[in-house]
Amino acid sequence: MKYIVTSGCSFTAYHRCWPFRLIEQLGENYSLINDSEGSSNNAFINRRIVYQTGKLLAQGISPKDIIVGVMWSNAVRENIHDHQIQNIERDDVNPYYWPKEESTGAWQLLSPANTSKKALTYYQYIFSHYQSVLETYEYVNSLQNYLNNKGIKYFMCPYMDVWDCNGEHNNDDPYIKMLVDSVDYSKWPTRQGQWEWVKENYSNLKLANPTHPGIQHNSLWVKGILLPWLKENKYV
Repeated sequence: MKYIVTSGCSFTAYHRCWPFRLIEQLGENYSLINDSEGSSNNAFINRRIVYQTGKLLAQGISPKDIIVGVMWSNAVRENIHDHQIQNIERDDVNPYYWPKEESTGAWQLLSPANTSKKALTYYQYIFSHYQSVLETYEYVNSLQNYLNNKGIKYFMCPYMDVWDCNGEHNNDDPYIKMLVDSVDYSKWPTRQGQWEWVKENYSNLKLANPTHPGIQHNSLWVKGILLPWLKENKYV
C-alpha cells in the first residue's frame, strides 16, 4: 500500500477535487490522506503535510511508500489561533479545529474576501503584500527541504497564477529572489495555475461554482497534467 498525502485550499479539499480524482485513476493500491480546507493559507498547507507525513513515519511507514502532493493557495491568506474559541467569528470554515483529533483552541482562517471584523481589521491595518509573498516562499522552501530530508517524493503546483501575488517583489527584493531561486521547480508538474489551465482548455465544461473547477475539470487535469508527470518521474 502506498499513501498519497495531499493538502491545499478549496481547490483540493472536497470530493470534486484533484486528490480524489487521482486516487480514482491510480487504483486500489493507493490510500489517500487529504488534509485540506477551504480558505487555507500556505502556512497551514505546509503544517498539515509535515503533520500527516510525520504520523505515517511514526507508524513505521517507509518514506518510499509516501507521495506528497501540494497545491499552494493564495499568499494573501492568513490564519490566527485563539485558545478562546468564543473569540473566533463563525462562517463556513471557522472556527477551524486542527489537528481534528486533538486540537487546542481553534483557528480563524482569513482572506481579503472575509467580511468578519477580525479580517477587515487585519487587512486594513496589519496586512503586507511583501510579507505574505516572502513567507509563502519560505513555506515552499521549508516544506521541500523537510520532504527531501525525510526521503519522501513530492510534487507541488499552484491553484491559480495569482498564488504568489503575480510574482510581486520577486525581482526587486534580494531575499525573496533568493527564495524563488531555491525552489526546485523540477518537482512541479506545472507552474500554471489549475484554474488558468481549466479556463484555457475546458471552459465549455460545467464548473463546480463560478470560481472552482468541477469534477470533470479535475479528472482531465489529473489525466492530462498530473498522471503523465508522476509516471514519467517513476512516482507511480
